[in-house]
Amino acid sequence: MSEPTLPPTLPEPTLPAPGLREAILRLALRGGIREDEAIDGLRRVATALGQPVAAVEPEIAAMVRAGLLRDPIRIPEGALKCHWHLEPTPAGAKLAASSG
Repeated sequence: MSEPTLPPTLPEPTLPAPGLREAILRLALRGGIREDEAIDGLRRVATALGQPVAAVEPEIAAMVRAGLLRDPIRIPEGALKCHWHLEPTPAGAKLAASSG
């Protein structure tokens, strides 16, 4: 009789680093990030901030819901496919400017 196999362990959830929201806003305010693919944009943000994608992705989603970032997936006029942009809303830009 063989031993039962356990399912692979899931990684521990990553909590956002203190100040991650402000760092994302400052990055967006400095001109943001534009990529053809969403995962490439998320990787660039994560690399720029020294954070894992697993921490950055849910924080960006929360910031879009809170009205601090524009929806990053869009089709620019004349484009044939979607692009990923990290861009603050006016409220996000104001918050980024006031946070240093």
